[in-house]
Amino acid sequence: MNEITPHIKIALARQVLDSLRETVTDTLGEIDNAYSAVETTGVSASRISEMMDNAAVRASAHEKRLFGKKCESLALRDMIRTGIPESDCVAIGALIQIDSKAGTDYYFFLPSGGGTVLHHEAFGDEELVVITPQSPLAQALLNKKTGSRINFRQKALHITAIR
Repeated sequence: MNEITPHIKIALARQVLDSLRETVTDTLGEIDNAYSAVETTGVSASRISEMMDNAAVRASAHEKRLFGKKCESLALRDMIRTGIPESDCVAIGALIQIDSKAGTDYYFFLPSGGGTVLHHEAFGDEELVVITPQSPLAQALLNKKTGSRINFRQKALHITAIR
């Protein structure tokens, strides 16, 4: 892993924040669509009531998702503002390089945005995948140091760098 500056970490975290914001915007559209999709022309009052109830259930599910994404965005935004912590072990804010028989993988351990795939010139063509404290991989890696070896899902993994 090349020299990773705090500015690179912030740039990567901002990519995740942008992705979360897009999800929030999309979810707001889904909530709006849940209600606007109810066509009432020539429909009885009882059927309209049933259709609105169904739309409310769909909208409620989207609203719960929206709330979660907003909370994730706030946690990440606060981390960007205060600075991403540095550590010599796997913890929130760590960029992790892992080698296995399949090759080298890079992960960014953040409080939110799990599964987001990131790109940055410092990593060339390599992708970074965001992992969060809830993910099984993050739980297996937590507090491990460079040089640690773990078995995860029947694969031998070697932590070769933490930044």
